[in-house]
Amino acid sequence: MLSFAGIYPETALLSSIDNMILRTTTELAQLVRARRTELGLTQEELANLAGLHRTSIGLFEQGRRMGGLESILRILHTLGMDLEVHTRGG
Repeated sequence: MLSFAGIYPETALLSSIDNMILRTTTELAQLVRARRTELGLTQEELANLAGLHRTSIGLFEQGRRMGGLESILRILHTLGMDLEVHTRGG
């Protein structure tokens, strides 16, 4: 069984995503797939760690089904990512 221990490398990954503004669910799906791949996780391993079904991860990464906000937050948390919400404008 997988655990969070040992998943995250010593150095920062995907440093270009800091403060990234996503405009579509497709962009979010691509970002999640890139991060999962970068960490060397399969869809099944990510699903197990996030407490989701593997097909949910596959559909999410294809942009075919986003699932609920709770599922999205679980995926991001498992990948060591945070979601921040900001107002637009000055």
